[in-house]
Amino acid sequence: MTSTPINTDKRRTRSQLTRKKLMSAALSCYEQQGILSTTMDDIATSAGVGRATLYRHFSNRDEVLTQVVIKDLEELQQLLQTRIKKQPNAQEYFVEGVLLILRETPKRAMSVILFGEHSAALTSRLTLSQDAFKELGEQMLTPFYRYAQVNNQLRPGVTLALMVEWVTRVVVSFVTNPSRILKTEKQLRAFLYPALVSPLLK
Repeated sequence: MTSTPINTDKRRTRSQLTRKKLMSAALSCYEQQGILSTTMDDIATSAGVGRATLYRHFSNRDEVLTQVVIKDLEELQQLLQTRIKKQPNAQEYFVEGVLLILRETPKRAMSVILFGEHSAALTSRLTLSQDAFKELGEQMLTPFYRYAQVNNQLRPGVTLALMVEWVTRVVVSFVTNPSRILKTEKQLRAFLYPALVSPLLK
């Protein structure tokens, strides 16, 4: 019997909801018992599904972990696009975007995975290549780059790859080693203009 488009859509929606439920369950397990201690059985039990259902969506716990990081990055990207699109110029667009990244990153699971105490053990489990991580970074910063490009505010020689490299290093530095001097957003904003914006934007 051939599936109708309606039935196919229902199955796809059901599958997406199940996948979302499984990832939420994984996050709950990470928070309660730690990422390193969480097993596939733990995730299935927390989600209230059988192991077979879990393995239909994820081949192993490393894939679950990877998808949690990707989901966090995608949500952060959407938040950036929503919150900062009304900034009046490229400099403020850029600085407010980086401030938002710095505010939001510590709240997310990816912060523990990428920058926490066991980051070396956890990042080695991610099933993402360096190229894939680079692509995610480029997706997040492309709106900044295009905005500056359209308004002719990029410094000569500044490429998207260079912008990703520079911003990533600044963000990782602040997330892993918070400043003892720049304690408020006002202070951080004043620092970012000369330190981050000036090398990239006119």
